[in-house]
Amino acid sequence: MNKQKIKLILQEGEGLNIEFKESLKIKFEPDDFFKAIFYRPLEKTVGKTVGKILDLIRQNPKITREELSEKTGLSVRGIEWNLKNLKKKKIIKRIGPAKGGHWEIQ
Repeated sequence: MNKQKIKLILQEGEGLNIEFKESLKIKFEPDDFFKAIFYRPLEKTVGKTVGKILDLIRQNPKITREELSEKTGLSVRGIEWNLKNLKKKKIIKRIGPAKGGHWEIQ
């Protein structure tokens, strides 16, 4: 399928505006059926606090919740809440045990 056909399909799609479509990164995977994966720009989908948490994880993937709390000014509970939501949205993943593991940004 060529790029022009993809654009035509996207133009026909309900609820997609032109600006959104132009910013999409699309990956196609062969399968039994046609499958398209739309990647969204991460910077536009997270708030200021979450952005700071992600920056700190990028700088030090082995950073602890306590260290994140100190560096962001949030409570440990606030950090846990944000991390839980980031994991639920599949933006981050914890690799390994609580002690000795590290964070991975998807």
